[in-house]
Amino acid sequence: MKTFQQFNEDVDRLTQRRQQLRQRQLKQMAAHKERVAAQQDASKKRLQKQREKEELKQEIRRELQTEQSPSMHQTPFNIMKAREQARGGISHRRHVHQELAREAGAQQTAKRQRLNKLMSK
Repeated sequence: MKTFQQFNEDVDRLTQRRQQLRQRQLKQMAAHKERVAAQQDASKKRLQKQREKEELKQEIRRELQTEQSPSMHQTPFNIMKAREQARGGISHRRHVHQELAREAGAQQTAKRQRLNKLMSK
């Protein structure tokens, strides 16, 4: 049978053990809360980045749809210039018109490449 002193020592050891377990539990809870918060922040950042990427794709698509280059659309002015060129019009205008067409084509190609690059990610 235990003496009163041994019983008190057992109670003290159990009290210390409970305190240690409680401290460890509090540390684990704090660490868990930090991990969850970090995971939520990372998730929010991923979603924000994905939204920005989708907005950029939509913006590029809108630009490609609404953008008009002089050589691509049959406007009265373009038809008139084509007739002038066919009749031997000023070669300088034709040269400028071709340069504008190449530049517009290059811009659209660049935008399509950016869109394709974004779509492949």
